Amino acid sequence: MKKLLSIFTATTLTVPASLTAVSCGGVKPEKNAIFLMPQETIGTTSKDKQQGYSDLIDEFNETYAEQINSGEMAKIEARWEKSGNISKNIAAKGNLPDLYVFYGDAVSQFTYSNAKDKVRDMKSSYGSEDEYSKFNDSLITETYLKEGEYQSKQIVLPFGKSVDYSIINVRLLADLQETLIEGQETNKGTIRNILNEYNNTERKLSLGSRPKANEGSYFNKEIANNTYNTLPESDRNSFESILSGVTNIQEIKNIFKDSKNIMTIAKVIKAIYQTNGAIDYNETAFGKSILVTQDQTEIQKLTDLNNSNSHYAFSIDSIENKFFMDWAAENPEKNGSLDITDSKNNFLYNSQTNVNAKNKVTGTDFQIDKNSKSFLKTTALLDDLKNLVDDKLDGQKLDAWKGVFMSKYSTTGGAVYTSKSFVNGTTLVGSGSSAGAYNYTSATLRYETKDANGKTKSNSAYATSNADLITTSSIGNKNDTFMSQGPGIAGFKSNGENADKKEKSVTAFLQYIMQPKQSAQFALKTNYMPATKDGLKIFKEYINGTYNNAEAFAFETLKKDMIENIDKDETKYKFEGFENKIPTLEEINNLSYLRNKISRNIADGVTTYTFENKSEDERVNKLDTLSKEIRNNQDAKFEDLFTPLADASDSSKTNTRATISSINTGFVEDYLSKIAGISNSSKTNYESKPILVASSPSPIGTEFRDAIKQATIETQGSSIMYKKGAKFADLLNYESASNLDVTKLAYHILTHDGGDILKKITIKNK
Repeated sequence: MKKLLSIFTATTLTVPASLTAVSCGGVKPEKNAIFLMPQETIGTTSKDKQQGYSDLIDEFNETYAEQINSGEMAKIEARWEKSGNISKNIAAKGNLPDLYVFYGDAVSQFTYSNAKDKVRDMKSSYGSEDEYSKFNDSLITETYLKEGEYQSKQIVLPFGKSVDYSIINVRLLADLQETLIEGQETNKGTIRNILNEYNNTERKLSLGSRPKANEGSYFNKEIANNTYNTLPESDRNSFESILSGVTNIQEIKNIFKDSKNIMTIAKVIKAIYQTNGAIDYNETAFGKSILVTQDQTEIQKLTDLNNSNSHYAFSIDSIENKFFMDWAAENPEKNGSLDITDSKNNFLYNSQTNVNAKNKVTGTDFQIDKNSKSFLKTTALLDDLKNLVDDKLDGQKLDAWKGVFMSKYSTTGGAVYTSKSFVNGTTLVGSGSSAGAYNYTSATLRYETKDANGKTKSNSAYATSNADLITTSSIGNKNDTFMSQGPGIAGFKSNGENADKKEKSVTAFLQYIMQPKQSAQFALKTNYMPATKDGLKIFKEYINGTYNNAEAFAFETLKKDMIENIDKDETKYKFEGFENKIPTLEEINNLSYLRNKISRNIADGVTTYTFENKSEDERVNKLDTLSKEIRNNQDAKFEDLFTPLADASDSSKTNTRATISSINTGFVEDYLSKIAGISNSSKTNYESKPILVASSPSPIGTEFRDAIKQATIETQGSSIMYKKGAKFADLLNYESASNLDVTKLAYHILTHDGGDILKKITIKNK
């Protein structure tokens, strides 16, 4: 019973004082090995990630309790602090964390600090050469290691990963076809047939509680058609040719590999979305297939949303990632690994850090390549989109972009991600992080209904569902490219009298968290993805619905409920289908999700539990086979690796992150498994192997990314997306510091000139 109840026990994270313990007598070393979770790095409000790391630490300390209590090893202690505390402690010569979560660019800066000799070599910390070699072989791709390799030293190890990918709303594409192309509305359109067939045959388990794409239309057909017919005949012919030429899901994906197709579609959608009344959320649009509640007698139109500026044909959360992914697509021989120090890397910039004999930074060289083929390709697409709205830009707002394009931007209230508009159901292709996959199907449309008595009720509706969406790569490229994301595990060498004990714990902990079950469960709890192949195999079976965490959790909850009631009043609690009238504790504990069926019925004050010896053989066999493969044990059962996960905030509820996801399943099964060399899927026809993109760590890497954002959208009212006549193609223009403006990359890079980290920045054109 203790084992059964353990899954419902939540871990609480305390927030201790800063690592720094400076006094006039010096620094008192920490007794425990410190694992630091920097707030800004993993997200100040990311309770799920806090809990995910804390769970690993608690489980590790419990597993190694004997060695810790005997003094052979040190306890691992979780800390939750501001990211900047590490730099402060370096400056103050305070204590530094044995392990911490950080990005490679930031860690590379520490290699030039006063703590440069303390920066941990993660390869050595992982264990012996043989142990590290096995870990290396276990990774999905060597790209993950390249992200954390700086100056021939592994300063960061990969752990929880995410990717930047694109999501196509196929339901919307079908809606456009049926609304605008004569004859398609009668048979529900070729594209809708393709989508329904795909949903029915390829991904039933991964679609969740809403397995059917919405059949309604979000357009006023008459208004949309009138607008469409005002477009040049050549544009209409091209649009109809694009949509009429597809026969399967892969060909739908291929539409968006061609920039010409993207522009043709953008022109059509812009015209419709900028016409008042063309977007029409009505009773037909919100049929039973997408309503959260279905007892309404009246649905009021969402007039404000119909005519708002929350509708875009295309969206990209991270324009800076787009530059990296397009580089990888144009340079496939690099296999996604970008060396920022290589002056011949063909990227839009390269950078060198200059140091003196004491390894102190004296300056940073930043070389711009405005003739980079991938840069020209990226900016050509962005400028073509901007040309559709440029004449209406007022330099103050982004309203003119309605119907065309949007990127993530910041406000005083925080970042506005493009998923906020994607869930309106009117974005055709959006790109963002796999860690936020659940945001693309959120119920964010609010409306009021009235019951038969005239009482008003507030409701929420889904305008997008898993069944509407498919996953693809960065748009405008023949090659499939995805940006690797997510911080890794770094550290500083342990100190103090028990430094050797802490070092032993560090090695054991790193090896512990990289085990398949541990890495998969962490990924599920945090919406990251595992870095290892075996971890990915487990993770995949959760998100594709073979092992449905919500079902499994409900099953275990029911077992717990039965255990609590087996000794109670027999007139109030009844058990049917068991060998004995009252089952034994052992009988209940032996019940297993997917191998058995249990139901509970409450009627007339009597609770009846019914047992059926009925197994989901196909799913059981699939999971058992995988468990035997991973554990190298013919007697292994899936229960060894698959267990239900509780929510981070409420242990009595199923985990809200560890859910089935057709979006992430599509990426894992169609692309990531192919990259890892573990794919057995024949669903997708690959023209080439998908590419996972990562750049080597660089002290100027974070500043570069920030500069792209500031120049393109973040500088409100002055950046390229706000400013009439400003061109993405001019982003790299540079002659001297005196003639720059905020639309130029160099302007923002030079704001760091003379700083403590980069020192003197010298910008040159290639």
